[in-house]
Amino acid sequence: MRLPVKIAFAVLVFLALPVLYTLEILYLNRTLHAGQLMIIAAFIGFVIGILFGYRYQKKATEPVGRIRAYAVCMLLSVVTLPLLASLSNRLWSVHPTRKVPVEFVEESARYAGRFGAGETATANTYFTFFYKNQKLFKIQTRQPVFPGAKRGDIVELPLKRGLWGFDVVQRLR
Repeated sequence: MRLPVKIAFAVLVFLALPVLYTLEILYLNRTLHAGQLMIIAAFIGFVIGILFGYRYQKKATEPVGRIRAYAVCMLLSVVTLPLLASLSNRLWSVHPTRKVPVEFVEESARYAGRFGAGETATANTYFTFFYKNQKLFKIQTRQPVFPGAKRGDIVELPLKRGLWGFDVVQRLR
């Protein structure tokens, strides 16, 4: 690659990653065990970064260049792979959506804003807590998931198993 193409690619990646992460947060908030998915993907990214760093450090002639090659490869892999794991888990799933019975615990409305709550602030995010297989889960949505449900009610949650085995709550309405 010529230098201007490399710079253009780096700028594109630098601008695209925050935008894609921002768009993916809505889905990560509805993914069961999302933290586990992110940690596994970051660890795999770290290993891949070391392998790519080893490959590209051979081209550098100075020790600083070798360290830079390792650092860039590891950082880029650790930052990029969790996003790719979440996207692929959600978008490349071949499993159908299924209704899973869960035990409703609570749904709380919150207002989330950059500058705090104003005088006429209304809820714009909802945290829903439920038990699935005796484990407590929390998802965050923009609309209430189970309006009118009471603690202990058995409700059906639309789940889709992702490509990597992590369930994602599907759009409810």
